[in-house]
Amino acid sequence: MLTGISLTGQELETLLYAPLWVFFAVAGADGKLDDFEAAAMNQELRSAEQYNQPLFRQVMSALREHFDSLQPRFMADPRNCAEGLRDVRRLLDAKLAADQAAAFKQSLLYLGRTTAEAGGPGAPGGGVLQMPKASFDEQDVLIDISIMLGLQEGVRPLSPWVSYMLEQ
Repeated sequence: MLTGISLTGQELETLLYAPLWVFFAVAGADGKLDDFEAAAMNQELRSAEQYNQPLFRQVMSALREHFDSLQPRFMADPRNCAEGLRDVRRLLDAKLAADQAAAFKQSLLYLGRTTAEAGGPGAPGGGVLQMPKASFDEQDVLIDISIMLGLQEGVRPLSPWVSYMLEQ
């Protein structure tokens, strides 16, 4: 299904689930998935060709084409968001050149930012990430995702939503 990289079936599913882990982490930060967030994800899937990173573009296209069969498998996957994103990080770091792995991770973060800014009341003053349409909780989750993917260094208390997911 994906070209240019040799993957096992489990590795392929891990990459295909990566955008879903990001989406559900950000969309669930406030405890509910709203129509604006779902519409933003659908738009990103329809516009998969906009992404510059070739593997991420392929992942988004494959997710769009096979969403109906992938969604039940994703929901049955035993990994929570944090575990899944750590697996994504390890996989990308092992299989891609450093610049390509970083570009894939940045694309995931961009997807998360798009989801966060899709609607809602937002954070006063734009919040820490200066995203005026994203809540503080969504911005916290984006920082957590960035750390899990290795895009930024740091150890900090996880956002309440990610902490809750780790307990499940």
